[in-house]
Amino acid sequence: MTNPFNWTFEKSTPAFALFFNNDHNQRALRLECNSLFLEFTDGAYIGRDPEGTLYYNRESDFQRDSNRQHIYRVREDVKDGKTYAVIEFRHSANAVPYAKFYAPDNYKVATAAEMGDFTGNGHWVTLRCGHSYTVIEKKSYSSTVTVTLYSDNKSASWNAGSTYFNPSSFRVTGELHYKHIDNLRNAIYANYNNDRIVFYENDWTGRDFVAFFIPKEDDNDSLGIESTRTTPAVTFSNIRWS
Repeated sequence: MTNPFNWTFEKSTPAFALFFNNDHNQRALRLECNSLFLEFTDGAYIGRDPEGTLYYNRESDFQRDSNRQHIYRVREDVKDGKTYAVIEFRHSANAVPYAKFYAPDNYKVATAAEMGDFTGNGHWVTLRCGHSYTVIEKKSYSSTVTVTLYSDNKSASWNAGSTYFNPSSFRVTGELHYKHIDNLRNAIYANYNNDRIVFYENDWTGRDFVAFFIPKEDDNDSLGIESTRTTPAVTFSNIRWS
């Protein structure tokens, strides 16, 4: 598979990255590769998902489920006028990258998360995550946001107030990804913007998500809260699941 950087790896597969920076300047990365049932995490999961391609030579280089710490470096790169998010993975700081990921990043999500030139460490684990076709909806005459999982017969709602949303009504389809379906009832917080909604158990003190929603890219509606540098997302509480 060709790529704008002319990397010479033996294999490639679709993947997407989640970049995260919260109010406490906690920056983190998650990369998910469904075809390999593989994810890379440094412990936090909240972020946006540039979809791209993971390049590698041997699957054994990931050392999945070993808890072996690997070095990653994130950077923004521009080729032929297009902006890309690039991630390099190394076994140690001075080693040659054994895998690389790139994705078009038109909205400069990595830079917005202050990860345009960032180094961290984490490990690869087997991906254990279910998903469901989901609709997020709000009526113009109501302050209630509803979440409906059509394939799992579950739903959630919360009172979002009247000051956050533009437009005031929407219906957005996409996928909700979750670790364990039975744990959705514990997801009482929602970190929310147009790019994604992340559900979790406690307000910024936990480092793992319960579920996250990603809208379909071709959906004409938006989730109603634009992410900005000063306000990357809004956190709602008292989510009720049934």
